[in-house]
Amino acid sequence: MNKYRTALMNRPFMYIESKRIAEMMLQGKTEEERRYEAIELNAIQMPSLDRRKTSYREISHRLSFLDDFLLEKFMDSDADTAKAILAYAILQADQLYYEFMREIYFEKILLLQNELAKKEVINFLYKKGEQIEVVAKWADNTKERLAGGFIQMMRESGFIVSNHEEHQVKRILINDGVREYLRKNGVKPIVEIMLGELL
Repeated sequence: MNKYRTALMNRPFMYIESKRIAEMMLQGKTEEERRYEAIELNAIQMPSLDRRKTSYREISHRLSFLDDFLLEKFMDSDADTAKAILAYAILQADQLYYEFMREIYFEKILLLQNELAKKEVINFLYKKGEQIEVVAKWADNTKERLAGGFIQMMRESGFIVSNHEEHQVKRILINDGVREYLRKNGVKPIVEIMLGELL
């Protein structure tokens, strides 16, 4: 499977939809049952069959990175923590977004740089295109739309606060229990992004 994807261009955060699938998982429903409810019964409330299929596949891929503890906390924590848990899953599921968050966002947090411009995201994608053939083949408007998807993802998960075209980076809010669990059990480079500190 190609690890560099454009999934975040069209399917950024999907918080509510992810909650619905996670609830089915915690209820012990099989993958076949979840798929049927999400796609055929439209439990994720998407307008078209194609959109339901691709969204369900993406959500299932993301949630597969959460263990039972994090899946339960995703469902019963405060909204900020739940969004942080989903962001943790997405950082594992999407290699390019992870690299962006590690190389651009995390560096800004460590260097106490507050501003993030969309052109920085676009420049990151062009630099990746110089290193990675599949990214080089993406059209300019694909990179532009993906940059918008990255910014939307950061905003919805709490990594930035936006005011029109200006974006301020910030550390996300996570409750203490989940924070400590991630610190002890999480994927270290991703947990560092989540907590905004070197471990």
